Amino acid sequence: MSDLLERYVNNNRDAFDDETPNPLVWDHIDRELSRPGNKRLIFWRAAAIIFLVTTAVLSLEKITRSNQELVVPVDREFQEAEAYYVKAIEEKKLLLRTLGPNQLQSEFDEDLAKLDEIYHRLKVTLLTHSGDSKVTAAIISNLRIRLEVLNRQIEIVEDLAYMKDKKNVEEI
Repeated sequence: MSDLLERYVNNNRDAFDDETPNPLVWDHIDRELSRPGNKRLIFWRAAAIIFLVTTAVLSLEKITRSNQELVVPVDREFQEAEAYYVKAIEEKKLLLRTLGPNQLQSEFDEDLAKLDEIYHRLKVTLLTHSGDSKVTAAIISNLRIRLEVLNRQIEIVEDLAYMKDKKNVEEI
C-alpha cells in the first residue's frame, strides 16, 4: 500500500509542488497564532518556563550536594594541630618583619613562598582524599618545616644585627 501511495506522489509531484494554499487560509492561521487571548499558547509557555526552572534548581541542588559530600570533616586533632602551627607561623612572620629589613629578605621570602605553595597543594589534595593520614601528616610536616625555617631566619637576622652592633661598638 505504501508503494502505491509513494508512486502516486512521485507521479503527481508537479501538481503537489505547484499548488499553494489560499491566502485566506494563511491569514486565518496568522490570526490564530497572533491572537492575544490564545490560552493554549500561554499555558504551554508557562509550562515550559516551570519545567526549565525546576530542572535548573534540581541540577544545582544535585551539584551542591555532591560538592558537599567531597568536603568531609577532617579529624579534630588535625584541625587543632594545623591551627596551632598556622598561628605560630604568623607570629614568627610578624617577628621577622619587626626585626627590620635585611639583605637576605628576598631569599627568605622565596623559601617561604615555595613551602606555602606546597602547603596549598596539599590542602587541595586533602579535599579529594579526606581522612588520608599520609596527606594530613604531610601537611603537619610542611607546617613544622615552615616554622623551623622561620625560626632559623630569625636567628640569622638576630645574629647579623648582633654582629653589626658589635662592629659599631668596636669602631667607637
